[in-house]
Parts: sequence; structure tokens; C-alpha cells
Amino acid sequence: MRLYRMFCVVALACVPLAGACRQVPNDRAGLDPAGLHSTMVGYRIDGFEVGDGPSQWRVQGAVVAPGILRALGVRPQIGRLFLPQEYRADPQVVIVSHRLWQRRDERVRQIGAPLRLNGRELAVIGVMPPGFDAPGGADLLLPGR
Repeated sequence: MRLYRMFCVVALACVPLAGACRQVPNDRAGLDPAGLHSTMVGYRIDGFEVGDGPSQWRVQGAVVAPGILRALGVRPQIGRLFLPQEYRADPQVVIVSHRLWQRRDERVRQIGAPLRLNGRELAVIGVMPPGFDAPGGADLLLPGR
């Protein structure tokens, strides 16, 4: 059951060589006369059913476009980022938040372990660092287009 859905596009402007990024209004992205350039990245928030039967629970997840985590300058504390070939319509992998990793059962705590989402099993490939505020406050990150 889909709980809700929204789509958001974020524009980040990066100063070449300085490595600093800041969010700018979409209508100004890439138009700064000082030589800033922009990267457009997006995500979609969805609700997910985790587990099976009576032990099933709901969690918020973000289906993220390629490049969003790199644009935000964040990497998983444990595990890895999504590979280019993992960005597809039917994702097979998931990255979990540190908050979810700490509170749920052993299945979420093992890299490579299957996690049942909406009736499908996906492999947990990473855990985000503590304090990382995922898009939309999501506890799951899935690769998407």
C-alpha cells in the first residue's frame, strides 16, 4: 500500500576547486556570473511495508536519482553507495538510516542481508552515518530513475 508520494528536485551549486556547495533557488542554478555550475538531482518519497504478516511495519523511504548522495557529500558509514547499474525501475538493493539500523532486528544489521519491502526482498548494502538527515526524513534509500 502506497502511503503518499511527492517529488522534489534539489539544485546544488558548487564552486569549482573550492569544494563548497550550497543550495540555490532553481531559477538561479547555474546562472551565477562568478562561474558556478549546478547539478540537478532528485528524489521521491514513498511509504514502504517492511517484513511479513503480523510483524509487518511501515517506514518512509526515498527513491533517489543517481548522484544525489554524492552531491550531498555523504557516504554510508558501513557498506557502500549504489552502483550505476543498480539505478533501475525495480531496485534490488537498499541503504538504511543509522536510526533504523539501531532499532530493528538483526536482518537490518547485516550488510548483504535481505530485507522484505512491499513483499520483495532487497539486499541491505549500506548504513548511513548517525545524524544524516535523508531526503524527506526517510529511513530507507533506494536507487531509482
